Amino acid sequence: MNAFKPMLGLTVLLAALAACALPVLGAKPAPVKWTLLVSPPSPAAEQAARASMDDAELLIASFAFSHDFGNAYSRGIAHEVQVFATKAEFDRFLQVTGEWPAQTPVPENVVSVFNNGRLLATAEADARRTNPAIDSHDAYVRILAHELVHGLHVAILRGDKSAMGPRWFFEGFAVAAAGQFDGQAISQADYRAVIAGLPKADYRLFGAVVRKLAQTHSYAYLIERARKPGFDEWALGAVKF
Repeated sequence: MNAFKPMLGLTVLLAALAACALPVLGAKPAPVKWTLLVSPPSPAAEQAARASMDDAELLIASFAFSHDFGNAYSRGIAHEVQVFATKAEFDRFLQVTGEWPAQTPVPENVVSVFNNGRLLATAEADARRTNPAIDSHDAYVRILAHELVHGLHVAILRGDKSAMGPRWFFEGFAVAAAGQFDGQAISQADYRAVIAGLPKADYRLFGAVVRKLAQTHSYAYLIERARKPGFDEWALGAVKF
């Protein structure tokens, strides 16, 4: 595995974003500085990985500066991105390094993870082959963005991962911020099932619950409230159907 120079393309794109959309918000993103590794290394694979990460970072920058998380974004999310040519290589790396339990198979739909400032991902071509839900470049980019949102969430909490709240919330926040499953509706029964932790709940519903809460409460408020005891009980009474 070879380490490549930190990306320059994203700096240009973020500068354009700042010029076009961010002055109204009164803040500009700092240059993104992280190292890209591609396994096995090749110019084509590196170029594809950079393009996908550019798109994912722009999604996160837009969300962060639209919801007053610009300071957290500017402190940095990922310091390293590692992209594997195949899902099998990705899975093997997770298990060898302890990112995933060695005796537990990595599910087919898991093609990217974020942990301690490092984003690990399967290259787009094999991710799309492995996971039929990734049916476009946009869907792949939003998978990467979803993982980066976890990093943004931790940055907002100034590194306190234990304060991210229940799984339905931090995964639902990542779904909502990455713009995944935008059209997913939520019934009152499903809303309550998600918060109760019933098995039928999935990422689509996690995102729908958080979007429902965000209709009447800011994301900043929700993140702060999720740090406190009784968040599930509060969420049950926080919205009307």
